[in-house]
Amino acid sequence: MDKNKLIQLKDCGYKIQKCCDLCKNSRFELYHAYFGTCNKKQYKHLKHSDKNRQLSINRYGVCKDEFELDERKADWMLSNYLEFMDK
Repeated sequence: MDKNKLIQLKDCGYKIQKCCDLCKNSRFELYHAYFGTCNKKQYKHLKHSDKNRQLSINRYGVCKDEFELDERKADWMLSNYLEFMDK
């Protein structure tokens, strides 16, 4: 990464959140889809049926449960920006 770009990013407090898009428990059918499912969470759907379903999620959402970074996604999506991910 360019040295001056790195300085600017650090100076402005740039951060990347641990969102569903980077979690190994998420599943998005298409790489550009905004909505997918959480493989960890289920709920009993009452509107259309009474069966359990995977929880629908948004790519940029966050939850209070333990985040599990998908290393493959992070390498591909973040590259040199991985150091800015919230700890």
